[in-house]
Amino acid sequence: MPASDPADQQAARAFESSLRQAVDRFERPPIELEWFLALPKRIRRSAQLIEVAQGESRVLLEHIRSDWTRARQTEKEGQERLERARAQPRDLSCLRAPDPTAWHGLGRRKKRCRTFDAIGRAYTNRQQRPDAAPTIPHQQTQPPAYHDLKCFKAPKAPKAV
Repeated sequence: MPASDPADQQAARAFESSLRQAVDRFERPPIELEWFLALPKRIRRSAQLIEVAQGESRVLLEHIRSDWTRARQTEKEGQERLERARAQPRDLSCLRAPDPTAWHGLGRRKKRCRTFDAIGRAYTNRQQRPDAAPTIPHQQTQPPAYHDLKCFKAPKAPKAV
């Protein structure tokens, strides 16, 4: 029985400590340590059984390592880009007041932009303002009575002379 062998137990403890250190140094993915801790205690205490479990899970562990390595690589590239950007001198002139002649020479575009802005402002103001004149419900008018129609005389056009 491998669990009763003290040398085997010592090798299992050494494997666990080396795995923990590798995870702490970011050499191995943390999920690998979680996988190891999820193994039954009987397997975790025997180096021979750990090797068998690793053999059975080799494909899974390699897949996890490759994904983790890719993620770490992209993270490192992002950090390097950030460091390069921080190292470059900053151009603070863009924070000054805008150039007063910025619209010169734009002509039609300038006019269109201002018209568009004016329409947008008018629309927003109208949406925010409550209705000034509430709408009056339409009153239905009754058609004139028959008697009124009989007495009604339509105006005639003037005679041409």
